[in-house]
Amino acid sequence: MDAAMVALVLPSTAAYRWFKKRGQWEIGARIFLFSTLPAVAVVPFLIPEVTLVISIAYLMLVIISNRIFGKKGWYFNLVCIILFILDLAVTYIWKPVLFTPFSQTLQTLAATSFSLILSGTCMITISQMLYKQDDLSVDAQLARMDIEDRIQVEREQRRKLQETVSQYIQFMACVGKGDLEGRIPLQSNIHSDQDPLTILGRQLNETTANLQQMITQLRTAGANLSSSAAEIQAATTQQASGASEQSAAISETTTTVDEVRTIAEQVSL
Repeated sequence: MDAAMVALVLPSTAAYRWFKKRGQWEIGARIFLFSTLPAVAVVPFLIPEVTLVISIAYLMLVIISNRIFGKKGWYFNLVCIILFILDLAVTYIWKPVLFTPFSQTLQTLAATSFSLILSGTCMITISQMLYKQDDLSVDAQLARMDIEDRIQVEREQRRKLQETVSQYIQFMACVGKGDLEGRIPLQSNIHSDQDPLTILGRQLNETTANLQQMITQLRTAGANLSSSAAEIQAATTQQASGASEQSAAISETTTTVDEVRTIAEQVSL
């Protein structure tokens, strides 16, 4: 009987490990539990004396199922309850005598042997469950670290964004006051050509440079215009002075003519 139980349990344990390595541990766990269940259910037919041990076995299987599958293992729990009721009915109501009743020593030996096998089976299952929980714990820790890294990256990006916006605001304030010498410091990296803020900063710098160039050209043109106006004013002043001299000469000539005319009139008398 013990050999038969080992023959049922060991292959199912190997199947569990095989499925677990492929990420399908739930399938392996179901195979293990449903392979162990027939061995537990048949024992009262063969050795009615170990029925109490069987009740403990059913209880442990239900506990393991609940720990592994949770609410999804309700059907396995139902099967365990039905089989346990059948075992009790067979042991205490039907009472079949398939074999010669064991002596007290053999009963103790059988119960002890079955308990050891059952305990070993449960230990294997529990250890596998703990390994799974360790794996889940490691995965959860890695996920938490990944989330923390992402949060840190987002904080750094937010800080850089705030600094960039602050630089843009200061730059626009200086431009509004007439200071066109400053420029927005731009970061050059792989993603700078695709960064909207970098593109905006580059365009603002180009617009400010063009505006500064236009103002410089206007100032130069204004200076040239002032120089030309001064030259025109000087020429106009010179022309006005020449006209005054000509007018004075004409007046003097007119006076001389009048004097000559007067003298001529006197001589004729």
